[in-house]
Amino acid sequence: MRSSRITSSGVVVFLLLQALSSCIRIELGHFSKYDIDKDSIFFRTMPSPSEVGADLVALELNGTPFVFPREGVIRKHFILKDDERNWTSQMVADTLQNRVEYFIEWHTDRREKKYNPHWAAFYIIIPDSMFQGKLGETKGVFSLGIQHRAEDGSRFQERWDCKDWQLSVKITRLNPKRNLISGEFSGTFKHKTADTCKEVEIKKGFFDLHYKNRLIR
Repeated sequence: MRSSRITSSGVVVFLLLQALSSCIRIELGHFSKYDIDKDSIFFRTMPSPSEVGADLVALELNGTPFVFPREGVIRKHFILKDDERNWTSQMVADTLQNRVEYFIEWHTDRREKKYNPHWAAFYIIIPDSMFQGKLGETKGVFSLGIQHRAEDGSRFQERWDCKDWQLSVKITRLNPKRNLISGEFSGTFKHKTADTCKEVEIKKGFFDLHYKNRLIR
């Protein structure tokens, strides 16, 4: 009887170890089999807006998509906390026109990447009423650093800005319990030099983000 119990226990332990080993292989295999930064098609295609917490920001300028996924800029660790130095998404409080407002703050930096090697950032006002479920229109600012390569191989950058709260934003989802926010945006980017001021329309802009809650409400 005792031998039978030992054998049964051993089988259970073996099966548990096998299941854990399979999970680890699947998890590690996911990262080894697919690297989003090597997927040129992903960055050449404008994705459809989503509201599922995809951790993605995308926009189109002159027919060219600019796609910023969280995947790829985050160094993933199986045990340690993910390294998020090149990705920030958080809800913060700040003072605007002598009044405390809430904002979603996001920025990412892909300048070391092969595809879409640019940086981008936005700051969007989230009225208090939106936390009560009254979603709708708001405004924000957006900056985009587009990196170019010169004929001699050197790199230079153009900075495009949508300043003065001229970014038109529509919040389509806000779930404070799950720290999720989604929305669409449009506006005009301006690039100023000593001699000229270029403008380009932002089209098909959207974001679908998890965020860290920095508020005390």
